[in-house]
Amino acid sequence: MNEKHLTPAEALATEHASTIWWARHLTVHTRDPRLRGKKAPALHCGACQEVYAELEPGNIAHTMGTAAAEHIKTAHPDFWVELVAHAKKCLEAARICWDRRNSIRHDLQPALHENELFKNRANIHIPCPLDCGVTLHDALTADQIKDWDKLQFSDEAVEHCITRLAEHLMRHRRSQIAQLL
Repeated sequence: MNEKHLTPAEALATEHASTIWWARHLTVHTRDPRLRGKKAPALHCGACQEVYAELEPGNIAHTMGTAAAEHIKTAHPDFWVELVAHAKKCLEAARICWDRRNSIRHDLQPALHENELFKNRANIHIPCPLDCGVTLHDALTADQIKDWDKLQFSDEAVEHCITRLAEHLMRHRRSQIAQLL
């Protein structure tokens, strides 16, 4: 699938798929029978045992992520469909949480903090709405903040915060995401 034509949910699912552990097993021994003509080091899938990518020493991290996501899309289409559906729900939940940011429990509300090093920036702290203990941190420029007290930001900053929150929500179970919808 062409990266330029991905929906937001597909882009989120692709990013998440690049970190799925069972699709990123590393084969380093050249006599591993799974290689079948490919060179080590290589990646193989823990679910289907297919070796799907040879790794180049200068580009291992990038290759591991993109190859794992592509392998899941092509070799495990049912899982991919579920992953995209989960990403859609996470984006929807993140938008709902962002819209309710001023009316939720105080300890779960996003908060702005002054940046001590860069006076033209502010740090935004966004706690997980599921109260898992994770707080997302990001920096905003002064021109992205419309109203400090009401947490009003530029559209670009809002989309960035929603995407960051959705990325985190991808790590939670579907039943937990359903609580937010």
